Amino acid sequence: MNAPDSRVDLRTAGLAGPVPGDAPGEDERLSLQEVAHALGFHFARSAAAVPADDEARLRHWLGSGEIDARQAEVLARAVRPGSRDMAEVLGWLGVPARHVRAALARVEASAESLACVMNDFGFLSPEKVARALALQSMRHPYLSPADADALELSEVAQTGLIGAHFPGWVPVAIEGDGAAVRVVVSGLEHMTQARNALFRYRLRFAIASALTVRALFQRFFSSSERQFDEALRQIQQTLRLGAAAGESEASPTALRDCLEALLRHACDVGASDVYLHGTGTVGVIKFKVDGAGQIFRTVPLEVLDRLINKLVHYARVREDSLRGDGLRDGALDPGEGDLALQRDLFVRFSFRVELGHARAGRTAVVRVLDRHSHTVDFDALGFDGTVAARLREYCASASGLVLIAGPTGSGKTTTLYAMLKEIDPEATSIQSIENPVEFRHGLWMQYEMRRTAANEGVEWARWLKGLLRNAPDVILMGEVRDSDTARTLLDGANTGHLVFTTLHTNSAASAIGRLQRLGIDRDELAGALLGVLAQRLVRRLCVHCAVEDERPATRDMLARAGLSGSAVRPRRADPAGCPGCASTGYRGRALVYELLDVGRATRRLIESGAPTSRIDETAIGPARSLLACGLRLVATGVTSIDEVRRIAPVDPAVAEGVA
Repeated sequence: MNAPDSRVDLRTAGLAGPVPGDAPGEDERLSLQEVAHALGFHFARSAAAVPADDEARLRHWLGSGEIDARQAEVLARAVRPGSRDMAEVLGWLGVPARHVRAALARVEASAESLACVMNDFGFLSPEKVARALALQSMRHPYLSPADADALELSEVAQTGLIGAHFPGWVPVAIEGDGAAVRVVVSGLEHMTQARNALFRYRLRFAIASALTVRALFQRFFSSSERQFDEALRQIQQTLRLGAAAGESEASPTALRDCLEALLRHACDVGASDVYLHGTGTVGVIKFKVDGAGQIFRTVPLEVLDRLINKLVHYARVREDSLRGDGLRDGALDPGEGDLALQRDLFVRFSFRVELGHARAGRTAVVRVLDRHSHTVDFDALGFDGTVAARLREYCASASGLVLIAGPTGSGKTTTLYAMLKEIDPEATSIQSIENPVEFRHGLWMQYEMRRTAANEGVEWARWLKGLLRNAPDVILMGEVRDSDTARTLLDGANTGHLVFTTLHTNSAASAIGRLQRLGIDRDELAGALLGVLAQRLVRRLCVHCAVEDERPATRDMLARAGLSGSAVRPRRADPAGCPGCASTGYRGRALVYELLDVGRATRRLIESGAPTSRIDETAIGPARSLLACGLRLVATGVTSIDEVRRIAPVDPAVAEGVA
């Protein structure tokens, strides 16, 4: 049996109700609840016990502790009639006045919009820009990523209201008699475009970040899969006709279109990697989505060979070097040739390519890097209040070392960027060494290490020593790879710099052992280390098709961990899935984490050379381990016990005492 329908309430999201015309009117103003939603205030959304009157509702929320006195004051000011300028709105969102002044000075000189300047400087995230635009308009509600993620637009997608290319807006509902349409936009300029395209309809708008709007388009309106299949048919037809005429070349245009559609579709479905390889009898194209592989298409070997030829050409790798070197890496460059026609794709995404020869023939792996994936707000990462507060304290420290630990693909870079965005980029010099720079921040000084370096360890150390002479306050180092880099980072943390970096270890405590094996002095490490955050990513259950997990083993495991009662509702993936999750049972990912906070007792253990197991027991314990975090997500139905087993050993004896 399917779980109860958990799709978003359109009225709560601000997308329901009567659809007015374009002329403004009092009935179009945002409600108090919509304003609170745009401000990011979180409160119970069950309207039954909440008074309808705004003043009484404010008193109710304040009395119940769902908002504090400052939030109540901001809400009261925000719903007052009258116009408001962007500077006032930014103050409501907690932006410091000096940031607003700096941005206004640039606006006066450049005629850019204040919201765009705030985003470019890094004073405001894309989500907060959308919130600010909604609050300034007071007519168009804010649609959050969570609300958008729960929308089901398959029927709207069949109406033909939107074309094959992303226009910057998406329709999300058709009203009653079909004469009115609700549209989500990322900026006021897209409203005009939507009105021009849908001039036959009355429109009602909501505002979301560009990332959210694009995600809705990719999920429901993109035609990249159909374009790939059409290009593939053209290639096969050309090869058949060529074979009949004694020729063996496929159409260059069809090959270009096929590869471009493949890359677009990989981006549309959120793939992190695209694999192209042969089995000996057929070519396989596989995507990795949410950390799990899935076959996208099988193609004839001759088609696979030509697609890899294109990738070799675009990555500027010499064919004769592949056999000798085994594996060669490169990057797809949109600057020249066919790819120059696809510049819109490269604005948001970059593509790293690994090419090689396997036993069954040539292979290619395309790594898809989404520059927007690191624009997530710190509050959206999902840390509990205690851990979030401690991480923010690290960000406010004048000096010290902060480590993010986990395997490749565990979201370490996203967490690092989100933490660094908590630091004032105007008052503080934030400088980084990365390979590559995955997210550009306007006021950070970001340096990219040469990909052609003969010795990466030496290159990292050389860059880092130069950076320490560059007067940084905060240093982001992409990864600790060797003892020289580790020692230099520790020197920086011990000489008045706040240093953030990543380490490939399986747990927070094992990161300390890894650094000691790299030759780091225990006393120096104990004195500089603020904390180690270890993390993994688990797949979220699809909200549309997940089913209740009635397996005794799941209930027993949760009970052993102290997680039982009516509030515990474990779910599992429906084996059949649904169209919303591409029949996988999962869509999206959630963070599982543990924080090793280096307090006085832990510092003494490090100095004494205590074993990793003792440090783990003292500084983390069963209740705050990776396993404990994962089991709590299982208990609330966010993920399945199967996913937790994949990223952490689920030993019943270890699980006891988790809660």
